[in-house]
Order: sequence, then structure tokens, then C-alpha cells
Amino acid sequence: MRIPRIFHPSPLSMNQIVELSSNAANHVSRVLRLNEEDELVLFNGEGGEYQATIHSINKQKVSVVVSAFHETQTESPLSIQLGQALVRNQKMDLILQKAVELGVKEIHPLVTERCEIHLSNERLEKRLEHWKGIIISACEQSGRNILPKVFPPMPLSQWLAQKRQTLGLILDPEGSSQLRKLEFSEFGFTLLVGPEGGLTEAEISLAKAEGFLAVKIGPRILRTETAGFTAIAGLQSLFGDL
Repeated sequence: MRIPRIFHPSPLSMNQIVELSSNAANHVSRVLRLNEEDELVLFNGEGGEYQATIHSINKQKVSVVVSAFHETQTESPLSIQLGQALVRNQKMDLILQKAVELGVKEIHPLVTERCEIHLSNERLEKRLEHWKGIIISACEQSGRNILPKVFPPMPLSQWLAQKRQTLGLILDPEGSSQLRKLEFSEFGFTLLVGPEGGLTEAEISLAKAEGFLAVKIGPRILRTETAGFTAIAGLQSLFGDL
């Protein structure tokens, strides 16, 4: 049986007794139905993971004893930053989840002309917390020990204007480049994926003007979530650890 992995957002040390967060405690006690002396693996997002044993448990609180640290390395050697146009909630959750599983380092939600999602300040704060929860769950499931960063949404033009050393790629059904013909970039890649209605010609031109290469993924037009997964997996296969 695989030992459950739990994120704990605080420093950890040997022989320390720590109380899990309320969400983690609920998951351990009510969902996993674990008991005292059952084993857990904790990670705090700073690298490596900690072996732990449940010290006490009830429906509200779970405390564990940390017993060992392991310098487990599961991060990809390839740096990929994902610039993803905002899409509807379930699709955005899926994109975040799969991007984490595939080893993306940073996720930048973007506001484009054809976005159907508009977030007020109050909704934005809740959405960011929700996205962080998706990322934590994906790290727990996939074995990653360093949390990818998710940034507040920003306009596409503002994001494109940022200075970067990575090689920028924009997914475009009319693109002239192909993933398999790309050369390795020592600084990694920044991938731009449009919304469900696609990027406008003006947005594509703006990205090209900022040095992005227009990449076509095969002869078929893919949905926004499928296109991103495919490109990330392709880059990891060519230059990463797949």
C-alpha cells in the first residue's frame, strides 16, 4: 500500500510533533481513515520529504511525529513556465492539475480578448486560494516536493512585455515551427496557450514581436487543455525527464 503524502506548510525537523492543518486532518481521518501509528510522508514545499507516524487522531485534529528526512528528488531538470489564458473553472482546474503532474515550474493565468472569465477582486482571492489547493493536491498525488508557483491573472500584453531568458513558444494551428525541431534552451521554455476561442491575430502578432515562436502541434486543432498537455509532455520528452 502506498504511504499517503501530505503537504504541511511549515518547517519540519526530526522528532518533532506537529499538528496537521484542518484540511489535511479531515483528509487523513475521514477520507483515508487512518489510525494511530499509521505512516505518512510530509513535505513542506522546500524540497525533500519527511517520514512521519500518526501520534494522535480524531475527526478534528491529527498530530504526527516526524522521524526521518529523505532528499527525494522528483523535479524535472527542464524549466517550463505555462502562460494559460483563463478558461472556465473545471477546465482551469484540470489544466493546473495536469501541468503540475507534468513538471511545470510556474503557472501564469492570463486575460486575453476572448476570455469568458472575468474575476472581481473578491472572486480573484478565492480563485487563487482554490488554485493553490489544486496545486497542493496534485503535488501530493504526483510525488512532487516543491510547489509550482501560480500567479494572479494579468493581461496578456503585460505578461508578454516581461523580460525573460526562456525560449517563448506560442501554440498556433498556423504556426511554422514544430516541437521536434526545436533546439534545447538552457534557460527552459515559456509556453503560451490561448483560451477556448483561441488567441486573436493581433495577440499572436504581439507574442511574435516579443520573440515567441509559433508552434503547430500536428494537423489537428486541439482544445486549449489538450494543447497545453501535449506541448508540455512533448517538451519533457525531448528535453526533460519523460
